Amino acid sequence: MFRPVIRLSSKRLFSVTPRRSSAIADLYIQQIKAFKPVALSAKDLEGAVQAFQLPAKPAVPSSEISAEALNAYETSEVETAAVPSSSGAAPVEEDWFVFEEETEEHH
Repeated sequence: MFRPVIRLSSKRLFSVTPRRSSAIADLYIQQIKAFKPVALSAKDLEGAVQAFQLPAKPAVPSSEISAEALNAYETSEVETAAVPSSSGAAPVEEDWFVFEEETEEHH
């Protein structure tokens, strides 16, 4: 029913945290500021990059594949592996998504 009145002072809105310095951070920043990059010449760049060469074309193995061997492969019978069933009847399909119902214990 009544609204609380919030009064903020401008002095409390800003906070100042002291700067914490670290010897390692100071040395790191000092080294970064002292770094002067050296411009590379065209001669230096040529030594760093190799010229592109296309790979050699592969040779077709003609001695291993012959027309007779290919014809024999095409006319050969297809071999399949069948899983023998223990009872000799048609295989039973299993339902993999059947979950057992848990019985709730009443106290």
